[in-house]
Amino acid sequence: MRGLSTGLVAMVSGLATRAESKQPRLLLTQVYVPSLADTEEQAAVATRKDLLAYGELARASYYLERGELRPGLKDVAEVLEELAHLVGRVAAGYVSRGSEAESSLRVEMELITHTAARVGKLADEVEVAE
Repeated sequence: MRGLSTGLVAMVSGLATRAESKQPRLLLTQVYVPSLADTEEQAAVATRKDLLAYGELARASYYLERGELRPGLKDVAEVLEELAHLVGRVAAGYVSRGSEAESSLRVEMELITHTAARVGKLADEVEVAE
């Protein structure tokens, strides 16, 4: 299946419900289709618009593309916070302690953290144009 994006997501527990289970499933091109479902059921799941994306970045995109700024920007802030953690804690843990690289990664973490805070605050203040 070359060219398809994949990822792990939450899935609905029933084809006609909004309830989610806690077990991750494989996602192909942003829609989980149960393999045991018949063709009509698979088509019904693939066309559902009420299922939000599971990850913050995908949710941010979903909301922002629809003009829903507050929830979209909140998710963007969460993505930035995770990036700050990855840069300043995870990546920095693999370079020599006290090195220029470690210092640079920590500075970038602080900048990203600051940006996340600003975007989160902006989400509370932003007004949508009508």
